[in-house]
Amino acid sequence: METEDRLGGALKKSLLTMLLLSCLNAQAESAVRVEESMKTLAKWQTENQRLKADLAAMQTAREAAEKSIQELTAETARLNSEVIAIRQASANVLQIQNERDTLTEDKRNLVSELDMLKRKIKAQDTGNKENWFLLGAGVLLGGILLGVILPRLSWHKKNSWDTF
Repeated sequence: METEDRLGGALKKSLLTMLLLSCLNAQAESAVRVEESMKTLAKWQTENQRLKADLAAMQTAREAAEKSIQELTAETARLNSEVIAIRQASANVLQIQNERDTLTEDKRNLVSELDMLKRKIKAQDTGNKENWFLLGAGVLLGGILLGVILPRLSWHKKNSWDTF
């Protein structure tokens, strides 16, 4: 029995040793796995921090882009209102130019009509002067004729009156 006890004890020892060795191997493997997991965790934490920094940078860039879009929208609205004002001003300029051209044409027409009326009045004045000149010449000629004829008639009349 003793042999059996020794044999059983040796078997127990060898089993325990094997179990202990397998546990040690398992612990060593677990330690390696834990170490690898820790390295992987550290790598993922570094990657996570880098991604968070990238995300923060992208959010900052997005906010800046949104602000820029708002500024550009406001600038576009301001420029559109300026374009409308310029178009209205240019339309007013074109309208004013058209009115100026119309008024210039009306002025030319009125000036030519005025010149024509002045010429008519001058022609009438010339005609009136000629008429007055001819009338005066006719009166003068009539006076001369009467002056020549009347003295001759007056002798005959005087003679005829004396005979009464």
